[in-house]
Amino acid sequence: MTRGPLFEKLFEPITIGKITVKNRIVMPPMDTDFGTRDGRVTKRHINYFVERAKGGVGLLYTECASPVGPEGIATPYQLCLHDDSYIDGFRELVNAIKSAAPDVKVVLQLHHAGKQTTSEITGGIRPVAPSPIPSRSFMYPETPRELTTEEVKERIEAFAKASLRAKKAGYDAVEIHFAHGYLLHNFLSPLANKRTDEYGGFQGGLKFARELIEAVRREVGWDYTVLVRINGEDLFSEGGITLVESQVIAKMFENAGVDAIHISSGIRESDHPLADMTVAAPQGAWAYMAQAIKKVVKIPVIIVRRISDPFVAEEIIRTGKADLVSIGRQLIADPEWPRKVMEGRIDEIRPCLYCNEGCYDPLFRNLSISCTVNPAAGREEEMRIVKADIAKRVLVVGGGLAGMTAALVAAMRGHKVTLVEEDMRLGGQFKLIRSTRRAEMAKLVDYYEVMLKKYGVDVRVGRKLDEELVDEVKPDVLVVATGSTPVKPKIPGIDRPNVYSVFEVLSGRARVGDVVAIFTCSYYCPYTCAKGLCCGSGYAAAFTAELLASQGKMVYLLAERPEIFSGMYVTTRPRLLKRLFLMNVKISTEVRVKEITEGGIVIEKGGVETPIAVDTFVYAVGTKPQKPTILEALNGKIKEIYEVG
Repeated sequence: MTRGPLFEKLFEPITIGKITVKNRIVMPPMDTDFGTRDGRVTKRHINYFVERAKGGVGLLYTECASPVGPEGIATPYQLCLHDDSYIDGFRELVNAIKSAAPDVKVVLQLHHAGKQTTSEITGGIRPVAPSPIPSRSFMYPETPRELTTEEVKERIEAFAKASLRAKKAGYDAVEIHFAHGYLLHNFLSPLANKRTDEYGGFQGGLKFARELIEAVRREVGWDYTVLVRINGEDLFSEGGITLVESQVIAKMFENAGVDAIHISSGIRESDHPLADMTVAAPQGAWAYMAQAIKKVVKIPVIIVRRISDPFVAEEIIRTGKADLVSIGRQLIADPEWPRKVMEGRIDEIRPCLYCNEGCYDPLFRNLSISCTVNPAAGREEEMRIVKADIAKRVLVVGGGLAGMTAALVAAMRGHKVTLVEEDMRLGGQFKLIRSTRRAEMAKLVDYYEVMLKKYGVDVRVGRKLDEELVDEVKPDVLVVATGSTPVKPKIPGIDRPNVYSVFEVLSGRARVGDVVAIFTCSYYCPYTCAKGLCCGSGYAAAFTAELLASQGKMVYLLAERPEIFSGMYVTTRPRLLKRLFLMNVKISTEVRVKEITEGGIVIEKGGVETPIAVDTFVYAVGTKPQKPTILEALNGKIKEIYEVG
């Protein structure tokens, strides 16, 4: 294995405390909720982390654990390490990782949720905090109980004892979580710490943090590596930690004997665009925080936040902005990211879409994680691709995401695969994302094109399914993945020349005027959104509104249902709606479009019919399956026929 000169710095070793890490790539702690209800390690954890260790990461975190048991968990199945009976489970996990990848260094993060949990999650224990100040997030409605001075000292000792358990379990290092609005962060936050005892205010919060690190050192000794995670900024308009406080905090931790600073940012209330967790935020957007903190400390600094482009990662290290980079969600999407970068196989990286629909939002619904682009995430053994006993001729019809996935997996299993697509390009409706402000997500189509070629799939574009094709290929298996077509709402005037589906707009086939009405979330849509499950038409409507508004057009975004984009969840919907608002998009719900006229539309709201002047009407009210008309005639002619997507 040889590294390319383009990524020389990314694959240099580095020493953190008493450990030497083989490269600068970190898998940061990301909760999975694969644990048991009492917070124990499971086989699912082991399979998941072993897969990522084998991928070539240098420093691997096995998510966070509560040092106080149920009181400190943020999700129902979060890991715990509050007594010695848990050590064996963590030891089994570490040993499995080390057996699969002896040169990886393994870290456990210790974390207390503080007020960012509920008594339902903790099993009836009321959330606690430095001060009885409730979270402003709808997810945490309870006012936390203020810890007494004695209880604060008990929590300090709990972190210290849990650190020793991590050491006994075989971890190479432990990290203490002082970020993201959780308990320890709240002691450092001017907004959250209103105590009047020795731990009150910013100075008291520093005293608390220093005493906690001192207690950890007493337990684990100075020959063991200790890191901390802090917020570079809270990114909240009403205050909190800024880059001034974080530099002070980092210097204090260095003086207290910490071996490295792991910088993240943001709290649940964050309202700055840089807190956006989707592709709307630029790659490596928080590197400036690490750059500032590196100027005040001499210990290594790690930075996180949407770093999936290896060129961005290398630039951060090469220019001295940070010493290591945390590659989080991208390693859920493709555990082999480090190895592929090192071997120069960048075009074979399965890209993370930063959609958060599998890896992040489910945690807020008390579900375990998955991945939109990697179905094997969390199901590594169940979904492992193995060679088929008998190689078959497989014909896949439809070159969208479902069709490309089916073709690729079949080819990886050793089948002879032909993929046909009626359009002249692969990607189906998903390729239209290229025209939006989220064009980066189209890398997924590029990935499939590369992998289909690598595995010898015979790709034919501009080709329909017909009997001639079937006679030529003689498939044993037919996979039909012909996607869907837009539902056209039954509104008078829908066939006027200034009316388009959202897909026609995104494809560039529409002549869009200066004033546009986009109709979505309608009862014409056959799909009813649930929290965390939003249909593609909702996303298409939102992205189209964003695109047209950025072109200077006035956009009305009209929903027939009581709530717009109700299926989008916390990491996407609030910031998307705010961004649309700031772009002057006019969002209105419970609007019924009665008619499309020559000069606009007639709507009904609150029982009143009103004409609205618009130049163009765009609809995004769901899709319906489309099947080749020849399909029925092929029954009995092909042994196996499957419909996917």
